[in-house]
Amino acid sequence: MNATRPADARALRLTTRLSLLGFTVTPAELEVAPRPRWKRIGIALLVFAAGVATVPVATLLPPHVEWGVLTLLWSAYWARRHLLAEYTVRSMSGVCPRCGGAVTIRRGALLHMPQGVVCFRCRQAPRLEEGAAPPLEGRDFAAAAPEEAAPAPKVVGALSRADAERFWRYMRASRTSGWNPSSGEWSSRGE
Repeated sequence: MNATRPADARALRLTTRLSLLGFTVTPAELEVAPRPRWKRIGIALLVFAAGVATVPVATLLPPHVEWGVLTLLWSAYWARRHLLAEYTVRSMSGVCPRCGGAVTIRRGALLHMPQGVVCFRCRQAPRLEEGAAPPLEGRDFAAAAPEEAAPAPKVVGALSRADAERFWRYMRASRTSGWNPSSGEWSSRGE
């Protein structure tokens, strides 16, 4: 693990990268606070115990068994999440390997490496991994502003007025108006 200590004594600055299959990895800046093992185990046990304690209350609601099982599964999921999370995020910023958009993780999020993150610009999910990445110089998206929106899709062609009228005439003629309670059948609008 490549780590340096910033001004805050508990925080670590990790050398990380964002990777996406088929694209060159990009560097990411990550500052985290490590979570000690005893704290992770303690929180996981508390979460699981709270879930087990609420199972009897949850089984009072119909359907009885399903709520109890769901409560138990929910508590097991959150206990596992707290147990595996090695870090708490202080700050994270990176560049998407595909489009060059800004990728961030909110402050206070639990982090387990490798972690999947979402690029809201291109809707891809690069993975945050430990390790160095090559510099961004020479990449075609390096100069793109992170706030820049993706280009709007272009309309290929428009219908002529006659084609549009013919289309809507067809749609009105083939559409059903609804269910007729007196006949029990669907009636057509044209009849």
